[in-house]
Amino acid sequence: MKSPEPTYDAFLTVGKSLAHLTKMRIIKQLGENRRNRLFTYSRYLQILND
Repeated sequence: MKSPEPTYDAFLTVGKSLAHLTKMRIIKQLGENRRNRLFTYSRYLQILND
């Protein structure tokens, strides 16, 4: 069984979710790329470093 291909709506949903998490300062975008963006979740990294 083949997994479904991502749809444009799915990309919009992810983009809106990432924007919301960034606005809430939960995640932070690394760099200023508009495509192939990279985000970090600093609280998670802090837990791993403790």
